[in-house]
Amino acid sequence: MSNRMSEYAKVLWLCFLLLLVGGKSVNAQKRAQLEAKKKAQLAKIKEVNKILNETANAKRVSVGQLNALQAQINARQALISNTQKELALIDEDIIETGLIIKALEKDLIDLKKEYAKMIYEASKTSSTYNRLVFVFSSSNFNEAFRRVQYLKQYSHARKVQVEQIQKTKKYLERQNKRIAQQKEKKLKLVSSYKDEKKQLDRLIVAKNKVVKQLASRERDLRARYNREKIALKKLENQLLAVINKEIRKTSGTENATKITLTPETKVISTSFAANRRKLIWPVSTGFISKKYGRSVHPIHKIVEDNRGVNIQTKKGATVRAVFDGEVVYVGERPGFGYTIMINHGEYFTVYSNIKNVKVKKGSRLKRKTVLGDVLTNTQGVSELLFCVSKNTKFQDPEKWLTKK
Repeated sequence: MSNRMSEYAKVLWLCFLLLLVGGKSVNAQKRAQLEAKKKAQLAKIKEVNKILNETANAKRVSVGQLNALQAQINARQALISNTQKELALIDEDIIETGLIIKALEKDLIDLKKEYAKMIYEASKTSSTYNRLVFVFSSSNFNEAFRRVQYLKQYSHARKVQVEQIQKTKKYLERQNKRIAQQKEKKLKLVSSYKDEKKQLDRLIVAKNKVVKQLASRERDLRARYNREKIALKKLENQLLAVINKEIRKTSGTENATKITLTPETKVISTSFAANRRKLIWPVSTGFISKKYGRSVHPIHKIVEDNRGVNIQTKKGATVRAVFDGEVVYVGERPGFGYTIMINHGEYFTVYSNIKNVKVKKGSRLKRKTVLGDVLTNTQGVSELLFCVSKNTKFQDPEKWLTKK
């Protein structure tokens, strides 16, 4: 019986260890991932809030302010979603810990019952006289030897049983403490979730107010939009002209469609391609206010086609080269600041809406070289246009930049 109890106790604890190590390691990994996401989301909210405050201080509301509000709403929604996942994980942990506690309580009762039986059996031979009678009443020496061994094993089994009871009690105490901590953390998260929802509701109200104010200025805004659209089309044509000029210069023919690489430029081009999704952002802070490709304007509801991404940032933000290369174009657009194009072999990066230009055509640059500062427009919005192209084919910059 004692051997069976000892084996039972070992199996019991092995099962508990497997359950806890497996469950806790998976949940710990999930918690770590959620914590990392939460940290990034809070940093983004803080970053966008600074930009939003700058646009809110302008004399009149702008599309830039609307974009900042929408970015805040998106970031807040992501945080709320993350909090919901955290709550679900805590609920899962509470249920799991509760099941472990129930199992421990049952096993503790069983261990105590088994120990009581052992004490009762031991009481029959508790005195020295009874133990001697038990041994010497054997029919032969071998049986007497086995009875002596039995008494020793039985004494050891009782000690082991006491140890198992004490271990189970301590472990049960730890699990009760753990579930209390989990419930306390859940209460804090629920409170945080409610606060986040309130913040989100306030942002939505503010956004709707800005949309209404912008809609009342539809005529002026449309005229500005049309001017920007014409200016952007001119810029696109200018950029393509510069790229085609570089293609002709490297190939020596008029009909070439791609850059002819030298051993030196091939190294740069290959290295640039290898850094897909790893390029630094051209500004250290900011959010994408207009994505690459086709999108619907938030006020005019007109379908737009963007050759790059617009990154809204703070006033005076420094613009930097995202990779090593050579400046092949520096040009000014009246009312829209300067545009800089850098060649990276077959690839080109474009930075537009810049003031205080620090480089010139022909400059060979290293990654992070300062190009200038982001221009703040008359509406108080600081926004950089950033493009990436392979030869004459523009690509989605978000697929090249490191994920924030």
